[in-house]
Amino acid sequence: MERIELIANIIGKEVVMFADARNIGGPAPCQLDLDAFRRVRESQMNSWDDDVLESYLDDLFQAEKAGRNIVAEKYGYMMEKTSIVEFEKIRVQLPIVTENKKRMIDEIVVIHRMWIEELAAKYPRVLRYGRPLTSKEDLPGAPSMETYLRGELTSYSEATIEKYFEMTKKFAVNGTNPIEIDILEQVRAQGYASIEKAEEKIKSQ
Repeated sequence: MERIELIANIIGKEVVMFADARNIGGPAPCQLDLDAFRRVRESQMNSWDDDVLESYLDDLFQAEKAGRNIVAEKYGYMMEKTSIVEFEKIRVQLPIVTENKKRMIDEIVVIHRMWIEELAAKYPRVLRYGRPLTSKEDLPGAPSMETYLRGELTSYSEATIEKYFEMTKKFAVNGTNPIEIDILEQVRAQGYASIEKAEEKIKSQ
């Protein structure tokens, strides 16, 4: 399967799950803008290795067969940090996470936190318009980038996490910051030639 087709198939399945995810108090505003969801996910996955994409697509196929909603599970795992009372009500519905998977996720999150802090120092105004950066800044219904990442990774299979972990270590060794690649794609979609240009525009406002 070609890379562009891989990403399209993943996002197609995710969109259905995202739209079907139940939210406390009814559909969240973001669930009404599926095009924005598609754009964000595509910009994120453009930096992923093919083997990670293939493994995650298989996760989605397996979830469909089992009647599971991986996207809903992602938000469920986040609630452990942002809404503990509600999380306790759904804990038993979420797949058990092995210690090996937790260990890999912890190491991935540490590296991502480093990347996020690096970008926050470089582009403080652009980053200010996103989510809070770290889990200590979590608010009810407003997970930080760190908590969001942890929730998302926890929803992946252990096989996918192993591949994602290897990809993350490779990026770290090569000096690649995939979050910067993601943000660059997002600001370009808004008409900016670079993150620097977006930062300058915000500064001038």
